[in-house]
Amino acid sequence: MSVHRIFVTGGSGFIGRNTIPALLLRSCKVVALEHIHPIFPPRHDGLKIVRGAIDRRSRKLREGVSSCDTLLHLAGASTPASTAKDPSLDVRVNLLPILALLQAASGTRVKRIVSISSGGTIYGVPAYTPIDESHPTIPTSPYGVVKLAIEHMIRLWAIQQGVEYIILRVSNPYGPHQRGHGHQGVVGTWLPRVLKNRPLVVWGDGSIVRDYIYVGDVAEALAIGCTQASLAPGPYNIGTGTGASLLEIAQTLAEVTGRRVRLKFEPGRPFDPPVNILSPKRFAAATGWRATPRLRQGIVQTLSFVSDHGVTSG
Repeated sequence: MSVHRIFVTGGSGFIGRNTIPALLLRSCKVVALEHIHPIFPPRHDGLKIVRGAIDRRSRKLREGVSSCDTLLHLAGASTPASTAKDPSLDVRVNLLPILALLQAASGTRVKRIVSISSGGTIYGVPAYTPIDESHPTIPTSPYGVVKLAIEHMIRLWAIQQGVEYIILRVSNPYGPHQRGHGHQGVVGTWLPRVLKNRPLVVWGDGSIVRDYIYVGDVAEALAIGCTQASLAPGPYNIGTGTGASLLEIAQTLAEVTGRRVRLKFEPGRPFDPPVNILSPKRFAAATGWRATPRLRQGIVQTLSFVSDHGVTSG
């Protein structure tokens, strides 16, 4: 059986730090691009770290990509809130880098590209739930628009290059290594604040519903996307098929931590759809994958990680 050689962007980020170990467990050889934060795990025979950014002028980027047969694009440096304030931000930090990555991969040995996308933003206000992959994509934020544009750029490039492409539209991930700052996820932002007895900022009345998925399940899905031979190209939703409101998340955090939770209500944000629940049936049928821990269990596991590694934000 041939060894998968995978070039990973965003390897030191929240998703990357969980996905690289999943790839190494499958005996993949990983070349990971590290920009700022230390990568995890720091030492492994199957892992090579390349330091630098996704830049079309980067010799290290071209060499790293050309040594691999699969691209896994996880890099991202914005949120719906940050791009609502500065719509050009997403173009600079997300759209231009994917163009540089695709340029570096053109004409190389790369046979498949797997990219994470935002199932929580690209669909916009849902016509029905759970949302499947045939649902119209009408984003309500610049963040979602750029995520959708990245999907189309990858699809177009892959067809032109004769390369397989897999897009995983992930719902709302949470879990170990999620940095609780910059509005990176409700659980990741709120849990440190609960532990420090600080109020939780609720945008709107707390009724907004999202599909929260444990990052270990996301990592497993990404590893499958990189290694399973018979996988049809195109988009796949990665979610649990169930939703929880912000108030339910706050209540679960209170129960799991044993702390009193204080809520600070702020006006609702126009780019937040009232509900987003994804149907993962297409990916489950193709691969046998499914989300495993329930929300409460996943938050317990996240709390255990935070307790072992300390609270760095909040």
